[in-house]
Amino acid sequence: MDRYNTPEKVIKLITNGYSGVLCLHGDEDQYPVAVPVSYVYYKDAIYMISDKEGEKLDWIRQNPKAAFVIIRKDKPVPQFFTIEYESVIAKGTAEIIEDKEILAEINQTFIQRFYSQFMHRSAYYREKVMDNCLVIRLNIEEMTGKSNEAE
Repeated sequence: MDRYNTPEKVIKLITNGYSGVLCLHGDEDQYPVAVPVSYVYYKDAIYMISDKEGEKLDWIRQNPKAAFVIIRKDKPVPQFFTIEYESVIAKGTAEIIEDKEILAEINQTFIQRFYSQFMHRSAYYREKVMDNCLVIRLNIEEMTGKSNEAE
């Protein structure tokens, strides 16, 4: 059974998701790291907002090659001895972006996507992010998805 999704379904899955795991590998003496993050899929890339300092930024600077994983609809179906799931794996190059205009655009995209009902109260949050954060963009080079529906 072919469980690979069409490119259209992969885009739909990643567009509708909100959390995933950023997978990084620094130099060869270190273990790989998997960092749970919130994200938006926007303009054919995966965007994350990050503090200006941290281990994941150090890892990206050492080796910008990265993978990103989302898992949705992760549900055991005991009567069929299977698990229903939808997943996407994206691979590409992570880029640290400190440009304030891009940060403002991505921050606004996050607010519209996840907090639109509180837009009128978002000024404080936007200001806090602008002072303390930066953007990580995963420039996608390859993206695949799989699904398993219980039958």
